[in-house]
Amino acid sequence: MAKKSLEWSEGKIPIERDFREGIAHGDRLFSMSVHYTKLEAGNRNALYHHWHEELEFLFITKGILRFMVGKSNCIARPGDVLMIRPNQLHSAVTLSDHGVEFYAALIHYDFLAGMINDAVQQKYIRPLFFSEAGFLHHLPAETGRETGILPLLEEICTAYREEAPAYELHIKSMVWTLLYKTILWASEQPEPSAYDSVNMVRMKQAVRYIEQNYTQKISLEDIAGALHISVGHFCRLFGENTGATFVEYLNSYRVSEAARRIVGSDKRITDIALECGFGNINYFTTIFKRNFSCTPSIYRRRNQGHT
Repeated sequence: MAKKSLEWSEGKIPIERDFREGIAHGDRLFSMSVHYTKLEAGNRNALYHHWHEELEFLFITKGILRFMVGKSNCIARPGDVLMIRPNQLHSAVTLSDHGVEFYAALIHYDFLAGMINDAVQQKYIRPLFFSEAGFLHHLPAETGRETGILPLLEEICTAYREEAPAYELHIKSMVWTLLYKTILWASEQPEPSAYDSVNMVRMKQAVRYIEQNYTQKISLEDIAGALHISVGHFCRLFGENTGATFVEYLNSYRVSEAARRIVGSDKRITDIALECGFGNINYFTTIFKRNFSCTPSIYRRRNQGHT
């Protein structure tokens, strides 16, 4: 049987791009999916701020990344496992000079929910999916191996890719075991502080505002006014949740969109820079090099054949 091609991104902008993702993770009859991401050296942003309805398990196979969920953050290395609850705004940046690779398994509530709201759903599944607590669980590689969580994730990814006979049943049984092992491990850990759900909503509004208006001039007053908070409050909130200033984040988002257009079209780079909100080509080139460790023209030559 032909092997399934995982959704993946090599040396380009990360696949998980939209803030409220439009990507379909699986389908209605099998509502889970596996994604593989590979980024070459120089790509700073591994995952832009986004959220989705699925529970997400990630494990790192190469490089070092810093993950953020609300105010929670951690440094993840090869072999480390992370669990991110549904509907939580999260992101990741690379801290490695040699590129990064990681797998993500995304599991929808429908994949686990039954027709009857039994004790398992009430005690374990619903709290896992519908809690407003905005934190992540981080298992170092050694812990992931000892608990059996990392081997299970690796086997789930392999089964998803290869589609052997009855692979759906095999994956579903492994996901239940994965949740069991994760819940057991988490019950022995100190409970992380819950993230303020009001601030999470504001952050989602902020990143959505940037997504919709990045081609235009945006001031701090504009975005703070859209959120109905003061500029000072917005700056504190944004910095605590992204690790960057508003201008840094906006510029990073703009050059990521420019990079997509540079690879996906033959338009002049100057025109693309203007379309993405940059009024000065030299400033655009400086920001681009800061994010991708090369000039826009070199980036085009390296990647245009891989779209």
